[in-house]
Amino acid sequence: MKRILITTCLIFTFVFLEANPLSSKESDASETPSISATPVMNPPRRYIYPEWGFFIDGSAGYSLISNPNLSSSIWDPKGNLGATLYFGYFHTINPNMRLLAGLGASYFTSSISGDGEAPQKEFKDIDNDTYTETLTLSNAETRQIPIYVSIPLIFEYGNVSITRPGYYVDFGLKYSYMVNNNSQLSGYYSTKGTYQQWGVTLEDVEELGFYSERDLESNTNFKRSDLAVLGGVGITLPISSVVILKLGLVANLGLLDIGNNKPNKSDSGPITSDVYNYRAKYIDNTLAVTKGTRTKYFGLELGIYINKQLK
Repeated sequence: MKRILITTCLIFTFVFLEANPLSSKESDASETPSISATPVMNPPRRYIYPEWGFFIDGSAGYSLISNPNLSSSIWDPKGNLGATLYFGYFHTINPNMRLLAGLGASYFTSSISGDGEAPQKEFKDIDNDTYTETLTLSNAETRQIPIYVSIPLIFEYGNVSITRPGYYVDFGLKYSYMVNNNSQLSGYYSTKGTYQQWGVTLEDVEELGFYSERDLESNTNFKRSDLAVLGGVGITLPISSVVILKLGLVANLGLLDIGNNKPNKSDSGPITSDVYNYRAKYIDNTLAVTKGTRTKYFGLELGIYINKQLK
């Protein structure tokens, strides 16, 4: 019996000793902090931008040549399709500022139509007799398509980069020189003279310069030089380390008066220069002979930067 008790005590002691280290290991394991499942953050991508290179910009949109000094009761200006295309060099001044300069072309399509009676005015005819002139337009329309060679100079602000999408804001000036103008006139005009001192009105008397349904004349062109302020805003999308796409809106507002030209009397008809100068604002290229004619353009722009060096 004594041996059985001793043997039993030894067995329990052995089991106890074996159990304690296991328990300690389990305790140690439970106290050991578990490895976090939080993902390791990648380092931020470096902001890489083009230092210098070339650009190509094209746009298509709405163009208008108008003059606020023309009576709205007679004239109705209408805009139409216009387009621009530029290419050139850009240089980065700092990470958010670039200077762009180049060469390009632009054209406008615009028309102005007129119907009705022009304001009357008093003149002397070729016999030095005083009369009151009445000029009436019938379905008159002048369509202009001037084409310019242009030199843009643009300051651009934005975060253009080859590593991520960005934005840009443009502001600058554009000098343009007209190389061609397709001018198309249609419609008729009629004139008559009222001699109040005799109480008579003369109509359709060509020898005195009074006509019935005479074709409009086109003898005067726009001034060749134009200067416009231009602006734009849009986004940029990197295509590769060399090419960045740009997409946005662009606007050009003319600063110079391309009208206000002296009318060219092309014939030796029976009217004085004063009478012709008055009529020219209605029967000649109206926008070209009236003071205050300017260009306007609003369009969608698509272009690319071609990077030659990155920073």
